[in-house]
Amino acid sequence: MGNRAIAAGRAVSRLAGDGDRARRAGAGLDAARSAQAGPEAHARPDRRLAWIRADHLAALLGVARHRVSKLTAELERLKLIASPRIEGKRRFVLSDRGLALLARRDRASVGAARNRWSADPLDPEEPLRWRNLRGRRTRQLLRNLTHSEAVHGFSAALADQAHATDWRVTQLDPPQRASRYFRFDDRLHSIQPDAFGVLRREVREQPFFLEWERRAIRPSTMAAKLAPYLRY
Repeated sequence: MGNRAIAAGRAVSRLAGDGDRARRAGAGLDAARSAQAGPEAHARPDRRLAWIRADHLAALLGVARHRVSKLTAELERLKLIASPRIEGKRRFVLSDRGLALLARRDRASVGAARNRWSADPLDPEEPLRWRNLRGRRTRQLLRNLTHSEAVHGFSAALADQAHATDWRVTQLDPPQRASRYFRFDDRLHSIQPDAFGVLRREVREQPFFLEWERRAIRPSTMAAKLAPYLRY
């Protein structure tokens, strides 16, 4: 699997030119990730899981840490991802080059992707803090790093436990894809969870929403927070 992943990564480097080739390069990046994971792997985490740690990524992919290390090293060499050290730990995030490849593959706007997800600093001479990031979403996720890391950690632990009990995490969506809008009593409502996922075991599927709270909250506040889910 490792050789296939490296070969696909090299294909990304060779093909990173015009539109069609860039889109195939983005597909090659995903193919590398799939090859690294293998046919029985967990659901691939969304590419916008910014600032994710290697151990969490390995658990979500269902592979050993050394396999993640090999693949991420190759992607870093190709300048498709970056791994800054923040709060004492390396954290992976797509580079502007990686964002451009995937945006072109998906026939989406490169500029819009970078405006939302760029991890480039506004001022390269300043430390990499949330105020110094170009992307709106990466800035928000880094500002709330403790919360982001907790959600990643819970999701990774869930993937590990599911695998040990013959379940699989077949879908895992970050907040921007987990939101739901619906009508109830002729009014528009929404839920804004921290994640949405699907667990599967044989023919049984169990969808779930994740709401992560680190602080203690009053029962009335919790009831108000959960009410939209019950309506949904």
